[in-house]
Amino acid sequence: MKVTKKKIIVNRVTMIIAIILGFLIITAYMVLSDINHTNKAVFYFDNFVRNERYDIVRNEVLNRIDEIEYDLSILHEEEKKLIKSKIDMIGNTLAGSALLKIDNMEKRRKEGLKEFERIAQGDKEYLYFALSCDGKLLRSGTDETKEGKSLIDFKDKDGVYFAREMIKAKDNPEGIYVTYHWPKEKDGKPFKKTSFCLYVPELDMIIGTGSYHVDVEQALKEATFSRIQSYYKDSEDYVFIVGYDGTAHVFGDNRLIGTDIKNILDSNGRAIHNLFMETLETENEGFVNYCYYKKNLDEMSEKVSFVKALDRWEAYIGMGFHIDDLNEELDIYVDDIQMESYNKVIVTIIALLFFALVILYFVRRSLQLQSQYMYQEEIVFEQLFQLSSEGILIVSNKGDIMFCNPIIDKMIGENLKKYIGEKGQLNLKSVSEGVYSIESPNGRTYYIECDCKSIIYHDVDSYIYFITNITTNFLKSNELERMALYDELTSLPNRRKLLNDFEDMIEDNSHNQSPVLAMIDIDHFKNVNDKYGHNVGDEVLKLLGECFNGRLRHGDNIYRLGGEEFVVVFNNTTIEDAQGVLKDIMNTFSQWNEELNGFPVTFSAGAIKIDSNLESATSLENLLNDADKLLYQAKNKGRSRVEIHLDKDNDTI
Repeated sequence: MKVTKKKIIVNRVTMIIAIILGFLIITAYMVLSDINHTNKAVFYFDNFVRNERYDIVRNEVLNRIDEIEYDLSILHEEEKKLIKSKIDMIGNTLAGSALLKIDNMEKRRKEGLKEFERIAQGDKEYLYFALSCDGKLLRSGTDETKEGKSLIDFKDKDGVYFAREMIKAKDNPEGIYVTYHWPKEKDGKPFKKTSFCLYVPELDMIIGTGSYHVDVEQALKEATFSRIQSYYKDSEDYVFIVGYDGTAHVFGDNRLIGTDIKNILDSNGRAIHNLFMETLETENEGFVNYCYYKKNLDEMSEKVSFVKALDRWEAYIGMGFHIDDLNEELDIYVDDIQMESYNKVIVTIIALLFFALVILYFVRRSLQLQSQYMYQEEIVFEQLFQLSSEGILIVSNKGDIMFCNPIIDKMIGENLKKYIGEKGQLNLKSVSEGVYSIESPNGRTYYIECDCKSIIYHDVDSYIYFITNITTNFLKSNELERMALYDELTSLPNRRKLLNDFEDMIEDNSHNQSPVLAMIDIDHFKNVNDKYGHNVGDEVLKLLGECFNGRLRHGDNIYRLGGEEFVVVFNNTTIEDAQGVLKDIMNTFSQWNEELNGFPVTFSAGAIKIDSNLESATSLENLLNDADKLLYQAKNKGRSRVEIHLDKDNDTI
């Protein structure tokens, strides 16, 4: 074909027109698409923020309820420690008094009751009582008419023979707790009460005192109301607590606290308290829409509050937010989104125009530069992956590692291959929904979230994994669970963790293991506390845990039951080997304590072999009782020894 100057000009003009038309079409498409995308983004963002605000107020209310439950359990535990310390002190006083010089037990007990009466009258806050070992009430503390009568067949309103439980203190030198119902005054209504009972062998009687749950609950209510009122005093979004009778206990307006708010109406003339109660009548919780004043302002606006029943206090707790405040916040974010979108469109148009002007220059060189450009693009791609704050891993469908950035190398390192399957899939241990755990070469555990996509990398079918390290947030979110399962002082698993592990052992009995359970008690620990102080006693308890953790194998565990009592579970061992390990640890424990604290301490233990047929009706409580009996045999034989049970001899050594 003959090439002419006219054809070249026409070809150039045609190319320019095609580029301009293409530029206009692409620009129009991008503008329309961006507008549509922006509208969708605004819609989804609006829904997200609104739902998030609903979740915030709901979670805030639920968190306050969780705090109440937790604080109540702490108060009960502190109260139990207090009544025990009072009775222990009185018991020590009676046991060490001049009464022991009286040979006649009846006369000694009579004089002891007088001394007990004198001490009890000095403490008006608590009601003290005394029982004979056959259940006769020697001192009531509330109703003298019952004194001298037997309570052995007396039941409280829940059918508890509490006197029978109390006299069990005779078989428990450390004393026992008993929960029952008993009046706070003569002929009064019985209330739930927890008492600590201690047997005084020198007087052959049982003494005790206790605290009423309603008093502990009342103390918690007053402290909780004051704390929440103070915490939200400067916040527009505040938590409120109102009784079912309409009394405001915690409220945004301090002037309304203690008053009846049933007559407070919204802008539509509806009683707000009634709206809350109507919601709680059908559901235990829910959201309520109404109009109310903003805090410290005389301006009413639409408000949404989440309320939940707090039946234990005959009240409800709630928190809300004003819709117009949320709308103002959303308008700011929406304006930012739209402005960002408009700026992006302008920049895109300028960029397209620039490329349209220079494309003619690069069209002839595009083929030559294409391969070089793709190579440079790949380098940039890998550099971005190297600088990413997320872990990025690329694995072929044959299991070969194609790429991993420094984040992956830091978290997994040499352990990476063991997590990769033959077809390139990652074999990760699931911790919870969407959360997995991995281990670094030095044994550190990371908690991660993992997202996987199929790609072609260097012409090979591969998988790209985006791994996010969420260890800090995951551990923080599980702090409450950790506090529930681990002892605060020693960081050892507690009784609840022992029960959970035991249930898991029963469910997973496929390996037909036969564990050994040992009950441990530190010898003369009370003397350590009395002589060196409770701080040193705490150090001794922590040192015992460190000795066991340094000696036990993987799969063996030590738990703290409370006080100086511990339980050790050995897996896949003989009773004789377990006995040997316990003796070795006892020697180490004594030596370490002498080096650190200046005096040796030993412990006594009782160990039993657990039946390998864990599908039978094995009771953890029965096992603990059996081990505890062996422990007391060790105590009675002089302490600092390990008693074990041998099935073949049906005896202990």
